[in-house]
Amino acid sequence: MQIANVLVRFYRAFNYDYLRKYHDRSSALPWEESDDGWYPFINLPLDRDITTIVGANESGKSQILTALKIALTGVGAERRDFCRYSRFFIVDGAMRLPDFGITLTELSEGEREALARICQIEVGEFPDSFTLIRGGDGVTRVWIRVSSDWKSTKLTAANLKTVNGLLPQPFEMHSDLPLPDLVPIDYLATRSAASSTSPGHSRAARQNVLSAVSRLGASVFHSTESVTAAASSIAAEMREASQPPVNASGPELELAAQLLHNIAGVGPEHFADLLKAIAEGRDGYVNGIQEQINKALASHLNFRKWWTQDSSFQLRVSVRESDLAFIIRDRTGTDYSFGERSSGLKYFLSYFVQYLAHEPPASGSEVLLMDEPDTFLSSQGQRDLLRIFDGLAHPEDDRPPCPVVYVTHSPFLMDKNHAERIRVLEKGEGEEGTRVVRDAAQNHYEPLRSAFGAFVAETTFMGSCNLMVEGPADQILLAGLSTWLQRKAVPSTERLDLNELTLVPASGASHIPYMVYLARGRDVEKPAVIVLLDGDTAGSDARKAIRRGGAYGKSLISEDLVIQLSDDAFEFTSPLTTSVIDIEDLVPIELAAAAAMRYATEFVLAGPAASAVVAGDIDARSGVLAGTQAAMRTALVDPDLTLDKVGFARHVLEVIAAPEKGSAPISEEALSLLESNFRSLFTVLGQMQRKAMAEHTNVKSSDRVARATAGFLDDHVARIVRSDVQVLFEQIGYSLDNTREAEEIRSEMRRLVDVHQLAVNSNSGVSDPDRLREDLAAISTLARQNSQLPTDETTG
Repeated sequence: MQIANVLVRFYRAFNYDYLRKYHDRSSALPWEESDDGWYPFINLPLDRDITTIVGANESGKSQILTALKIALTGVGAERRDFCRYSRFFIVDGAMRLPDFGITLTELSEGEREALARICQIEVGEFPDSFTLIRGGDGVTRVWIRVSSDWKSTKLTAANLKTVNGLLPQPFEMHSDLPLPDLVPIDYLATRSAASSTSPGHSRAARQNVLSAVSRLGASVFHSTESVTAAASSIAAEMREASQPPVNASGPELELAAQLLHNIAGVGPEHFADLLKAIAEGRDGYVNGIQEQINKALASHLNFRKWWTQDSSFQLRVSVRESDLAFIIRDRTGTDYSFGERSSGLKYFLSYFVQYLAHEPPASGSEVLLMDEPDTFLSSQGQRDLLRIFDGLAHPEDDRPPCPVVYVTHSPFLMDKNHAERIRVLEKGEGEEGTRVVRDAAQNHYEPLRSAFGAFVAETTFMGSCNLMVEGPADQILLAGLSTWLQRKAVPSTERLDLNELTLVPASGASHIPYMVYLARGRDVEKPAVIVLLDGDTAGSDARKAIRRGGAYGKSLISEDLVIQLSDDAFEFTSPLTTSVIDIEDLVPIELAAAAAMRYATEFVLAGPAASAVVAGDIDARSGVLAGTQAAMRTALVDPDLTLDKVGFARHVLEVIAAPEKGSAPISEEALSLLESNFRSLFTVLGQMQRKAMAEHTNVKSSDRVARATAGFLDDHVARIVRSDVQVLFEQIGYSLDNTREAEEIRSEMRRLVDVHQLAVNSNSGVSDPDRLREDLAAISTLARQNSQLPTDETTG
């Protein structure tokens, strides 16, 4: 049994699906109707393998995980969780419960038989999926589609227990549960914190007690009389020395026990032997047991397969008095305590242990839920965690597959090879609540990967501003030179902030106009975009195409957000006889020659290239890259040799990173010229970025319309006069720009003028004010409605 959809209504940030409610092609599903009218459930489709939930703060990402648990178990719904900006938050002085549901597919034969008996139909009639709704009225129903009709079955207590037993079981990998630094050995021997004689005090805490005893002096403890006489001093010293230690919690100790018992296979009896050997002072035997535990950890963890940041990493244990301490040995062979390494490693170890120690249920399926596991992990650690998730969804051993649903803030925890797994939550205005952006991957990311392949930047359209360039060589030089200038303490206005700007290579100038259209022309949410093109004919053609715009001939970005390297805005110094054509033309000849020699040594000759290419041999009048390639062909006697743009860019960065190395050190003049060229480039790009961001942060048409209509409806609670609506439409029209979104709003207002006969008897009230209110509420969501994908029966 697989979970296909999570359904939620009136729960915390999730009110109802306001886009479906006001969409003229939407229809109500039978479980969505109520005495109060039709309020569609918010529907979150789940991937059958891994689902990634993203969204801004307070958008309800973590709440959807809780909603899924409640839908699966029926446990946890509280009246206080009812959506507080819902109009039904308190009705007639009473509070109700939220509504939860799930749609399930891929039923086994046994599951189908059990559900058919409950629904009192033949097994052959039971469909491939069903929907379970746990209503706020306390009633749980199963909904199935038989032929063209919906059939509802109210579950009795016995039937509800049966259905609950069939549903996938949720389990959580806790993102806030680290592997402890220390674990008492007697806890590992007894698996009981209550019977542990060592409470896990740190070595420092024990040393404090010994120091206190030393300060009191041995004579204090010679007799009962001396102890009695010094009782107040002893109490004061002990009170100070024995402050409550920071102990590992019960769940942390249990995690350590799972690692050593369940995964490494070291039984409690071995730890009992270890504890006895410590007490008897048999150090050799203690060391022998310790080494066997470390061998067991190494053989059963195979950690290097999962932690790619250090292929020689080892997790080891060390006996510390009556505790077992976890230590880390890295590629240098050095041992570190947990406190000396990053929190990320400790938490990744925790996730890894939870993954390995988890035992799937004896029968039925399950789903893993995880809330923001990226908190402590580096970008590489997050990618490693993705592999653990994939191991759960597609196990290599005989364990059943386990779907994964997780919430993240990090782009590094999104699998760029599977954008279809991403679910974006967006919080609306007022009572709209949170919605699921079903068009996010379709409109922004996946079409780019499908159209342009692997050269599309991995973080396309995830940055606050996106710089589109023609190819990966441009991306490499821009990012590398900006970092180089930052190290030289160049002002921030003369370099790029790579945390605020995403570099998007397009694999050719001809692709850029369509990429701009995908980013800016198909959705209400339009990321900030600027474009850098080469100064050749292809760049000029791309610039003209961008100026012509996308659908409807509308310009998608301002003309001053598109620039070519040949423009007069730059102050470049280049060996070209004409204007700069390619970004490589900003590289001085001396640097180009040094980069060519490195390229030849690594890629062409696979050995020392001596002084095969010198600056004096490069004729750059037709372009630095072309001139350098021609010089290499002559020097290496290879008329077919090609100087790859990406390889050239990479080696330019290598040269400037260590300009004193090589057969001839790079002169300060060449480095100064390179710096001057790129500072000029970055200054102009920075100005374009700031302009694009200023335009991006302007209020959208839909937001302006929403505020105007909301104010109008608040002021006209009872009667609505036709002339007042006309004034409202005039005000809205003044605030609209020339975008496609604005034109759609104008068209809808013209339609409403006819439908509600607003031009007839202007001083009279409209005939159907309730219908008009709904129409006005729908105007501000119109553009977002039209950007959605076609809906099906499940989503309405």
